[in-house]
Amino acid sequence: MGDSPLDRLDDPRIKQIPLSRWPAALDRPSVEAQELALRVMTEAALSENGVRELAATDAIEKVSRLMVSETDILAMYACWFVSNMCASSDDDIRIAFGKAGVLNHYPSLFQTENPLLLEKVLWSVTNIAQTPIIRKAMNIKGVSAALIDLFVHAEKKDKRQVLQPIINLLLDDDFHQTFYETKGIDVVVEMLSFEEDASVSAALTALLYLSVSLEDLRTALVSKYQILMQLSTILENSSNNQVRDLSLQLLTNLSFSDVNEAPIAESGILLSVIDLMGSAYDNLQSRSAMLLANVTLNETVRDKIRLFGWADPAVKALTASNADVQLQILRFILNISLDDFCRKLLIDAEAISTLEHMLPSIPSHDERMELVQSVINNLNAPIPQAVLEQFKAQMTPQVVEVEPLAPAVTAPIQIPTTTTIPAGSPTVVSVPQQTPAGSPQPLATPLSKSPSGFISAQPNKTIPPANSFPTGQAAVVASPVASTPAADAARRLTMVFDATNAPMYARREKVAKELLQTEMNYNATLGTMKRDFLLPLRQAALSNKPILNDDEIHKLFSVTEVLANIHATFCKKLEARILNWKWDTCVADIFIDMGEMLKAYKPYINNYDSALQFYASVATKKKSFQAFLKDAAVKHPEIGSAGLPHYLIQPIQRVPRYVLLLDQLVKFTPETHADHQNLGVALDKIKKITEYLNEAKRNAENVNKILDIENTVTGLNGSLLVLGRKFVKEGTSIEERKGGSRTVLLYLFNDMLILCKVVKKLKRQGALGAIDKQYQVLRHVPLPDVTSVTVPEEDAKSAKLQISCKPDGDWNGNILLTFTTPEERDGWMNSISQARNSALAKVLRDRRASMAPGDRPASPSPAAQGKPPGSPSTSHVRSGSSTESPSTPIRSASSSDVASHGRTNSSSSDIPAIQALNQAAGTSSATPPSGASPMMFTAASPSALPAMPAMPTGPMDVNQMQQMQQQLQAQIQTMA
Repeated sequence: MGDSPLDRLDDPRIKQIPLSRWPAALDRPSVEAQELALRVMTEAALSENGVRELAATDAIEKVSRLMVSETDILAMYACWFVSNMCASSDDDIRIAFGKAGVLNHYPSLFQTENPLLLEKVLWSVTNIAQTPIIRKAMNIKGVSAALIDLFVHAEKKDKRQVLQPIINLLLDDDFHQTFYETKGIDVVVEMLSFEEDASVSAALTALLYLSVSLEDLRTALVSKYQILMQLSTILENSSNNQVRDLSLQLLTNLSFSDVNEAPIAESGILLSVIDLMGSAYDNLQSRSAMLLANVTLNETVRDKIRLFGWADPAVKALTASNADVQLQILRFILNISLDDFCRKLLIDAEAISTLEHMLPSIPSHDERMELVQSVINNLNAPIPQAVLEQFKAQMTPQVVEVEPLAPAVTAPIQIPTTTTIPAGSPTVVSVPQQTPAGSPQPLATPLSKSPSGFISAQPNKTIPPANSFPTGQAAVVASPVASTPAADAARRLTMVFDATNAPMYARREKVAKELLQTEMNYNATLGTMKRDFLLPLRQAALSNKPILNDDEIHKLFSVTEVLANIHATFCKKLEARILNWKWDTCVADIFIDMGEMLKAYKPYINNYDSALQFYASVATKKKSFQAFLKDAAVKHPEIGSAGLPHYLIQPIQRVPRYVLLLDQLVKFTPETHADHQNLGVALDKIKKITEYLNEAKRNAENVNKILDIENTVTGLNGSLLVLGRKFVKEGTSIEERKGGSRTVLLYLFNDMLILCKVVKKLKRQGALGAIDKQYQVLRHVPLPDVTSVTVPEEDAKSAKLQISCKPDGDWNGNILLTFTTPEERDGWMNSISQARNSALAKVLRDRRASMAPGDRPASPSPAAQGKPPGSPSTSHVRSGSSTESPSTPIRSASSSDVASHGRTNSSSSDIPAIQALNQAAGTSSATPPSGASPMMFTAASPSALPAMPAMPTGPMDVNQMQQMQQQLQAQIQTMA
């Protein structure tokens, strides 16, 4: 075996070398030879046979040492090898790595700035943590503490991946209290609001584990973290049944704390649970009924949900074919039938006949038989006359004539004992259901819930497929028209409260109370920022020992004081209405009045990123500010571990929240209600203001991002901040070249691609002080010079991407990149292609604009485009926008996919670029009818303009893409 690496893992020469000989190559001085050996062994570790054969060699000891190699590519493959080996079902493999000292490497590996290396590090630590003795060693050696610190400070996009090994650590109850006492719990709760289902699922799993043993946490999640609102949002809006299932399980655990029962009932979340009782999915039906059976042991809860519309779906669910669903529904009905009013609702829903119809199909020894008979006994018990009169009064429609508002002038569930994570795939734990307590006796006192009802679960492995969540196009909604006083007076709006609409009014009340609660919380947050941070710093600035000067204070807090004053007034108005809530209460006018004032958020939103950067700088370098923060946390315990950054982000999140809540209010307000039309006006107004703020934020973020890149990269050709340039995407890849492979950082803009390499930090003075130059430019690639972006034909199943450009001097114009997964590669291929075509369109547009009208060339004839006269366009493009699939590490991923060498001819590539190109050029993206003329640029000048390439109607291959680009280039040359 020579020192030079072979190009491909499927090379016949590699197959001839016994696997047991490859560890010896790790002793060679050649980095290329070591890399090849690691790739071969990582590939072999995908099979149990390969794992056993490698474990019999000295590979574990040698690879463990390479995990901390100064060469990132070797460290990355070493960690990947550990991950695949530890995905084995054999605990002895993981223990062997522990004895080899890999745990000692993790705290330093967590500090790497190479995203690809960190990804493999997290895969390996997740898999090695399957073994209990390894988890205990991780706690002793400080790996757990370092992992929590990494989790707390990780970027939002990385938090889910860092949480995976923590979930495995949470399999040990001893770790629960340790984690609960850190800032990690705050971050987990925050993840419930993330957009990605995988992140929400991981957070719910972690909280589910913790909720088993920590009574204090169950209480805190409801009272301190107000998690019920987030769980309610998940149950109502998530389309992912696994996420909703985990939410129901966690809610069931929370209900085991008696102090949580009343808040659960008052929050209105049970309305969402009742909806799921009619789900088509057995698990959701069973979980929801189980939860309802638990909470309805409480008399107050039974009284609260009388008019929540549960009777019909509960009786209908009795006809489910799944025996477990029937069992849980029966337990719920048994508990709810203890209430006289609810028994009447069940009788009217024909529960007795449904139950009698069930009896013949239930085996005599089945638990359902006893429950059915107990429920029938309860339902046959007499209902007091007073209750019947109350029932009649509440179920009779109430008619109210109102003066319309004029429009404004301005048993916890036990967890498995282990979980297996093959080769870095996400942790997903199957948690068995817990049986809630019930009452088998008619009208008996319900049994109390206690932890003695917990059950244990057997170890279970669940490996879900990788999911992709494409982004759909938002629907266009017509703006509602405000009502006028004259029209309202003419019709004398009549509102009718009908008991059949009671569930809708209950939901409307739930949303209104959530609106008030979140506003009160937000108002308190602004008050804390002003009282405990802003004013003390401002007062200190007037003394002889200022902590921050006035400019620095403004840089940190911007217009916080203005926002605090606005929301103090707004909150008082909401309190006056919602604390005295009735079914006919109106709130739309308050939002319409406040609408324009929300534009005051613009300077705060634009300043937010700069504020965080400034905070990070002074919080680490200015001792007086550090002492101030520590003193504030001591004087005001409510600040807790959140710190100032937690408060600074709250205004950023608030305005979009109004849109969601108002949308829900409109949904649950009947059209006959006096507030319905004005709520539509308010919603439309807040949406427009939100878009105004978002656009301002996007512009500010683009500038800040470009400046940030400029401050961390050396070797740039002048400033990156030029008019019209927009940042598109960044990421890491492996560049394959003759001299070997190297990790590169990619920065994609709308007009340029920059490749950088990691270098030693070079100190340079910047606007905020010393700047660490971490990257050096390898190549600037103007996007108009890119001729093709394709997948090499023989590497179609790998993650390689070929970028071909115009040759420049000694450079042949070819760039070969390897990404972690084919999905990541496809995302980059689409992004580069779309940006390239937009850049070409801009060049064409700029050339056209710079020419005098008389000098502009006429549109090419069909013959000039290589077509017979009158021939229609036959090119195609995929409709809709492209999306990137999330990169999900899975065990079947081949290590050769990341760094296979060699270049080949290009194969076809399906890139949806034409629509993006036409949009960038300012033309319509609608597809013309068959035989229509090619799309044209339009202008006020009567002179003929050059035609765009014919608008395609389906997918393009590489030849079509290149043909279109040649047409664009030809038009540009014509104008030159």
